[in-house]
Amino acid sequence: YIEKLKEIAQNLLFYIDEKKEAYKFCQDNGFEPVILSITIERLNCAGEKIKADIQAEFDAENSKKKPNQEKLVELREKYIRVFGVDPVVKPQDDKEIQQSSFYGLTVEYIANKG
Repeated sequence: YIEKLKEIAQNLLFYIDEKKEAYKFCQDNGFEPVILSITIERLNCAGEKIKADIQAEFDAENSKKKPNQEKLVELREKYIRVFGVDPVVKPQDDKEIQQSSFYGLTVEYIANKG
């Protein structure tokens, strides 16, 4: 198992062939032309898609005349679990600390407990 992980980690640092479309993508976006750059970009895109899907589902349910409160709570908890921030509670002002997620724990939580 560990050997497989090492092999995967080594492959992430391989340089992309200059003839590949991925190489051009990296050059155009200022990324280092290694497989890891493409992997990170794909994960970022997937995260944004998931975030948009959850938000759209939440907004659709919330816009109904009689929204299902259990469904709203479920979607809100899902959003918090995935992104570490509450989609309903917005910052009071620009000085409020932005939350960052690490395995579901926010930076504020870690700072206050640590």
